[in-house]
Amino acid sequence: MARCGIKPDHVTMVAIPSACSHAILVMQGKLLFEKMSSVFFIYMSPFGALCLHGLSLWEG
Repeated sequence: MARCGIKPDHVTMVAIPSACSHAILVMQGKLLFEKMSSVFFIYMSPFGALCLHGLSLWEG
């Protein structure tokens, strides 16, 4: 997205952790989440927090 000049929004904050959780890509999901928070200053909704929590459950 960043290479194409597309700025992520609140929907992306839900979609990325959810997609990474389904693909069991825990580290990639967390890195992308951190980048969206620190670079684009987008903060998650309560539903996004649940998706990130679901991603963390795969870590053990």
